[in-house]
Amino acid sequence: MVQNKQNKAAQAMKKAWEIFKKWGVRTMAKWSEALKLAWAIVKGLVKEVEKMVELKGTPKQVAWAEDTRKRVIPVLDEIFGAIKPRIESSKSEWRRQQAVFFEQIINRIKTIESAKWWIENYGVHLERKADKYEDADKVLYFSQDVFKSIAQELGLVVAVETFYKFGEEYLFNKKFAERGY
Repeated sequence: MVQNKQNKAAQAMKKAWEIFKKWGVRTMAKWSEALKLAWAIVKGLVKEVEKMVELKGTPKQVAWAEDTRKRVIPVLDEIFGAIKPRIESSKSEWRRQQAVFFEQIINRIKTIESAKWWIENYGVHLERKADKYEDADKVLYFSQDVFKSIAQELGLVVAVETFYKFGEEYLFNKKFAERGY
C-alpha cells in the first residue's frame, strides 16, 4: 500500500517535470499547474493528451491559445471522467448514448487548430490569475455553446444540459469536499 503510493508519487513528479519542460514557461504557477495535471493523469482522472495539434495564428494568438487550451482540456477531461460513470449507469439508452457523444465532442475540441477559435470560445472568458474553481466553472459554462455548435457540426443530437448539470454538481461537490464543509 505504502509502496504503491510512493510509486504513484514518483510517477506524478516525473510526469509533472515532463509537462513543465514541454510548456517552456518556468514559473511557480506553471509548476503548480503541471503538478496538478500530472496527479490527475496518474490517478486516471484525466487522459493524457500527448500530441496536441499545432495551433495556427499569429505568434501572440498561438501563445494565448496554448495557455487557454492547457487550462480548458484538463477541466473538460476531469469533468467528463467524473460524470461518465453516472451517465453510463443510466437506465435510459438515450442517456447512455450521450456519454459517447460527449466523448466525441471533447475529442473534436482537442483537434481544433485555430488559435482564434480557442481565444474566442474560451480565452476571452478566462482570467489570467483565476483560481482553479473559477476556471473550471467558466470552462463548464462556456462549453455549453461550444458543445452545441460541435454537435451540430458532427450531426449529433446531444443534451448539453446533461453535461452542464452533472458537471456543475461534480464541481460543487468537489469544492465542498476540498474546503472541508
